[in-house]
Amino acid sequence: MTQDDDRPSEQLTSFGLNFASCKTQARPARLRGTVQFELKDESKEVVQHGGYSPFPLEMMVWAAGGVATGMVLLAAHSWRRLRRRREVYGGSKVVVVTGCDSGIGYNVALNTLEWGCSVVATCLDPDGEAPRRLSEAGAVVVKLDLRHLQQDAFKELLSVLQSLKDDDKDLWCLVNNAAVMTYAQCEWQTNEMVTSQVEVNLLGLIQVTKVLLPTLRRNKGRVVIVSSPTGQVAVPNMTVYAATKWGVEGFSHALRRELTPQGGSVVLVRPCEYLPPI
Repeated sequence: MTQDDDRPSEQLTSFGLNFASCKTQARPARLRGTVQFELKDESKEVVQHGGYSPFPLEMMVWAAGGVATGMVLLAAHSWRRLRRRREVYGGSKVVVVTGCDSGIGYNVALNTLEWGCSVVATCLDPDGEAPRRLSEAGAVVVKLDLRHLQQDAFKELLSVLQSLKDDDKDLWCLVNNAAVMTYAQCEWQTNEMVTSQVEVNLLGLIQVTKVLLPTLRRNKGRVVIVSSPTGQVAVPNMTVYAATKWGVEGFSHALRRELTPQGGSVVLVRPCEYLPPI
């Protein structure tokens, strides 16, 4: 409808509103063709300028309702998954924790004992203070050196697990915690420093997981792998250590895809700013 149109405005009704008049206004070029509506009903007068319809408000209400419904459904699904999680407490479950000479491994072993699980704690030096405390608390301490692994490196560990199985206690979880780090620029690190980090942090982790994996797979168990923020963000003076942790992260993600369809699980942990109390 234009200004040159002499025809009377038609009476239109939409959503209970009477379109009493409709005329074209002179606007800048960018608003050319804009129409001004006067919308009236029996109780009040509503004037809408600029030719915008009241529909966007209704659309916003519908969108908000859709978002709220989606959030409710997501919360319900998450709650169902949480309810289905398996109980991990109980003395019939055996948890192997590597690297219990100090720090994270030592504290994980202590807490796992408090939860009622049987703990096999591997240590580099079984005569150290932390292994002694773990033994007094009820853990089975096993010597395990992940450097220069030989064919019978896991003989003692497997023997202990077999003894526990004879007592109706079977392996359910492996916590891969053992690691070493050399803080120095790459060219300052000796070949022994480089080899030690690669063997303990990556190769040893893979080997101990590989040895225990058949039992963990059969029991639909869990593999917990302690990584590091350097597994995602490389920092100077930790070149070799970061390289091993990037390898650990890749191993974890791939292993998760192998175990999940069979009922197992893989948990990746990235602790940071942690000062060991012992």
